[in-house]
Amino acid sequence: MKKIPLSSLLLVLSMSLFISCSDDDDDDIIIQSSELPQAAQNFVTTHFNGATYLRIEKDKKPDADGSLYEVYLSNGFKAEFDTNGLWVEVDGEMQPVPSSIIKLLPEAIPNYVKTTYPAQYIVSIDKKIYGFNIELNYDLDLVFNHEGNFIGIDR
Repeated sequence: MKKIPLSSLLLVLSMSLFISCSDDDDDDIIIQSSELPQAAQNFVTTHFNGATYLRIEKDKKPDADGSLYEVYLSNGFKAEFDTNGLWVEVDGEMQPVPSSIIKLLPEAIPNYVKTTYPAQYIVSIDKKIYGFNIELNYDLDLVFNHEGNFIGIDR
């Protein structure tokens, strides 16, 4: 068996690490809150009163879901917005999503969650082309259409 010199192995590993880390980060630009569309600023102020901006990333082009901005807040929430500043996703990292945001959903969604999973609460809302993906605190993802009708569980 032929032995590979340690220096060659380290070189290959460091090159592969450099290549794998450079893909995603090249698309993100750090911006100030004043550079967010006004609708996004209003959303943060309205639904996360008292939270401050920790980091705001702007992609060079919108993601597949239309999101262009990722906003990280001091209260642990992350929100994503499209090019117009309309919210696409809110993620509480296992914290309950504010009720003021839940009220923006079709009424059937919070009613379904309350009735079917009374001990759980919504920790993430992701707008999709078909409707909504709702994550509950026990890591259960529910799928709803635009009208709020339950479609199924996302596995």
